[in-house]
Amino acid sequence: MKSLLVGNGINIQYGSSRCSNKEIVKRAITSPDDPDFPLDAITLTDRHQAVWLIGSLYSEIPNIIRGDFDKYYLASFEETALTSFKERYSTFEQQPSPLNVGLEDYFFVLELFFKKNNVHNPDAHAIRETFKRTFSCSIYDSGYLESLHLRYPRKLKSFLDPFDEIFTTNYDSNLDVFSERSVVHLHGCFKTLSYLYDENSFRNQLGDNQLDAAFFDPEKAYLFSNVIFSYSGSLKEFQMKQATRTNAALEKFVDGYKNRADVRKEVAAWQEDESRIMRNLASSIAKKAANPSLKFEEYYGAERLQSISDTLAIVGLSPNNDTHIFDFLKSNDKLRYITYYYHSQGDIDSVRKLLPKDGLSFADVRSLWGKYE
Repeated sequence: MKSLLVGNGINIQYGSSRCSNKEIVKRAITSPDDPDFPLDAITLTDRHQAVWLIGSLYSEIPNIIRGDFDKYYLASFEETALTSFKERYSTFEQQPSPLNVGLEDYFFVLELFFKKNNVHNPDAHAIRETFKRTFSCSIYDSGYLESLHLRYPRKLKSFLDPFDEIFTTNYDSNLDVFSERSVVHLHGCFKTLSYLYDENSFRNQLGDNQLDAAFFDPEKAYLFSNVIFSYSGSLKEFQMKQATRTNAALEKFVDGYKNRADVRKEVAAWQEDESRIMRNLASSIAKKAANPSLKFEEYYGAERLQSISDTLAIVGLSPNNDTHIFDFLKSNDKLRYITYYYHSQGDIDSVRKLLPKDGLSFADVRSLWGKYE
């Protein structure tokens, strides 16, 4: 079996620097000046709040490097992220610019900003969603991103066709359209609605349909998609596997509900519980017991990536912020050979740390793309 994993490098190759981190951050800063900025969908009371927030986060970077945030309580994955952040931005003051900050690193600084200013849910959640949609708008680039397949040379098909399965960390559907195949979107896709906004989702068949209270603009559906934004590989992994784990737990609840009177009595009590979470759990158990085909949507295909065999080619994927992907591969004993097409020596050094050297080869991604122009 031959598998392919594609990252943002393909978008930069065929979409130019408009798909680079610098340009994405630049659009996030300047797009509120556009009269077509989706203000209602991004839920800002002022179209320049996103600019203010990015500026505020940027101003904290020297303080983070200096260690001012070390005093706050951090979970283990946050400590790991903080150490990595300090290492990667240790020379930041030599070329300071908000455009030189990684998109996902802004999401980490946002969490530190919450700790410093004592911001908690539901306010923190609302700000995260605003930030996520601001950057989604910037990445989508008024639809330019989804048009890149028109720039792909036909010869590229000869590279894609031999692969049995294609995975991507990208949010766009260009590979799907161009290859005329179903591509696994590990971090979600702009064309797939989040279960919160899908009227047919299992979640919205429970007692408190989220669509009843949520704002949704079908003309800007990509802003309500299932795409994952996170600074941490472990957080991305959690989101990728959450539905699968929830469905497995729900199966066990349903088995008890069907076969034990005490469990049925307990579930009946949960239906009257003050907690919305408990009421929804009771509802999900009862509905799945009546209709076993119901389940929470498993979008991301983490298990499919972990189960691939034989050979894998990785193209245009930077190892930064996606260590969970390499952890999946490292734990897969069915993979015999991995070819990693790289952009820079730094990528090679990072991948050597993340993957065992046995069975790993390297090639220059620029040479690869050159064959298919």
